[in-house]
Amino acid sequence: MPSPFGKFPFAAFVSIKLLVVLLLAFNLALPEQAAVSGWPALRGGDTFSYFDPIENWLHHGHYAADLNRLETYAGRMPGYGVVYGAFRLAGLGARAAESAVVGIQVLLTLVASWLLLKMVEMIYADRRLTWIVAGVLAISTYTAVYDLTLLTESLATSLFIAALYCLLRARQSTPYLLLAGLLLTWTVFLRPFMLVFFGLFALYLVLDKWRRATPGRALRPIIGGLVLLGLPFLVADGLWVARNYQIYHRPVPLQINTLAGYDIPTSDTALRYFIGSWGGEATFWEPAAAAHWYTLTAENDQPDSPFPAYAYAPHYPLDSLREFRRLFQFASDAQQPRAVRQQVDQCLLPRLEAMTADYRQAHPLRYYLLAPLQLCRKFLFHNGAYNISHVPFAETSLVGKLVRSAYALLFLGVIVLGLLGAILVMLRRQLWPMLFVLPPAFVILLFPIAIRSIEYRYLVMAYPFLVVLAGYAVLWGWDRLRQYRSTRVISVQ
Repeated sequence: MPSPFGKFPFAAFVSIKLLVVLLLAFNLALPEQAAVSGWPALRGGDTFSYFDPIENWLHHGHYAADLNRLETYAGRMPGYGVVYGAFRLAGLGARAAESAVVGIQVLLTLVASWLLLKMVEMIYADRRLTWIVAGVLAISTYTAVYDLTLLTESLATSLFIAALYCLLRARQSTPYLLLAGLLLTWTVFLRPFMLVFFGLFALYLVLDKWRRATPGRALRPIIGGLVLLGLPFLVADGLWVARNYQIYHRPVPLQINTLAGYDIPTSDTALRYFIGSWGGEATFWEPAAAAHWYTLTAENDQPDSPFPAYAYAPHYPLDSLREFRRLFQFASDAQQPRAVRQQVDQCLLPRLEAMTADYRQAHPLRYYLLAPLQLCRKFLFHNGAYNISHVPFAETSLVGKLVRSAYALLFLGVIVLGLLGAILVMLRRQLWPMLFVLPPAFVILLFPIAIRSIEYRYLVMAYPFLVVLAGYAVLWGWDRLRQYRSTRVISVQ
């Protein structure tokens, strides 16, 4: 299949994209980073939870991050670890395998970019939009950083784009549905929350075949298509469920819990939601986040209120939050007896539910409207160039400041214009262009609104689609401006 804009421009796209990735690799993979992972791989805070189960499987025959803790046997689905494991089985050492995983991520990003450009060409048939999307994706660093990072964002994004492309191609060739189901299954095994898209894919399949089929003959192709789409997941997840049943004696279709098997209290999720109920950020490791306060000891705490006035409700003043913090830290302390920790943890769950309900009753407007909007603002409108350098902005050279400022403006431009483009596409109510709206809409609805917990990396899977929507908004505005100027010229004449 030919490139959407000829051989040379796509070769230029690949060259620019690889150059950006290479520059990031030299900039981010510092000597201390290279000491713990294979260059140019960057380890994230969760990397161990994907690769340690593979190492334990290779050496001990059990897929688990911690052989002594049962919850880690299904803490992570093996969609990411299997890539690392394939290179380990091929004879590579751990660091070389990590470097190879990054190589695969970069390669699949290039393939996914090509497929995304093909989708733009197939749906819109506008070369201008293709060139805009290609240009922004080529120079963008927001997703390129994750091509170097040993987390699931890069691989999941590439596979999901490929699955969408196969869904689109299935309009002309039904067997593509089997490939779409296979790629989406792998995406789910990387990011379990993407299971929702099986339902959305099925909805697209039904609507498209119903519209195009001869009256009275739509049922058979719909059923056949749904079988092809769902078969890969039924087989793969069936094997995963059977394996987990032998361990837990109950069905575990995805992960054992939302905590990925980590040795942290089950009340952690409820605490994150409680913090998000007033618009606070639940990233404990970020010093500026509201959740970081819950990690401070009494000696490190400040006497002044750590939260804005609207974060409190009548039945939990600051003193009660300090007492809760003390109990939560006890439940989180791995040095304490596990049975006692679990008892304390179980007592914290109803208390958190009561605290959240109390806040909801005292501040309904903020809980239902203002807090989700505040989290959406933090999630979307931030410095998108924050992760392209370890050097603080104030210590960067003038050229470095200009580059980082330009990338921050590019990111914000993509977000603002992408949201505008999404509104324009939804107003037109066309089925297939909505494919570009669904991923950003889902990510925004899920994280800042539904579960009230945000991390900047959660936006990675939506970013390529926001680039497409931003390009659409730019061309829409340009065409309207030209039309307006033409009308003015004609009226003057």
